This record gives sequence, structure tokens and C-alpha cells, in this order.
Amino acid sequence: MTMDLALLPTDTRFTESPDEGMPDCLCSRCGKVIAAETIAIRAWPADCRYELRYHPQCLGIEVYGDGGSDDWADFPEDQ
Repeated sequence: MTMDLALLPTDTRFTESPDEGMPDCLCSRCGKVIAAETIAIRAWPADCRYELRYHPQCLGIEVYGDGGSDDWADFPEDQ
């Protein structure tokens, strides 16, 4: 599956790449910390001079479950 990422001029660019859950792992869109149980959506330009990272929800991606091992039970069957 491919997805076009619509960058906004207000999205923050970062030169560091901290792990999810670290206090400086902030979302480029909303500016809030990306929690350890969340998988950040990360993007780099071709020259890799900076990173953009997002909560899935900040990009309009629907998230199912709470990160537990039975997440597939929450996934709609028609998808």
C-alpha cells in the first residue's frame, strides 16, 4: 500500500530522530509527544537533512486497537 504524504508548511522539521516515548519525540503536525506504544510515521527528504514524524491520527490514518496482541480482533472484516 502506498500513500501520498501531504506536507504542510507548518509541519516541524527535526534534525534528530529520537525513539517513540522519548520526551523529544514530537509530532511534526501537532507538536505533542509520540508515546512509546505508538509507531511514528517518519519521512525524510531525498537528501536526508531532516526528519518529519507524525502520530498516525495526525495524518488521517485510522488506528485500531490499543497496541495489544489481539488488535486484529478490532479490525473491520470488510477491509
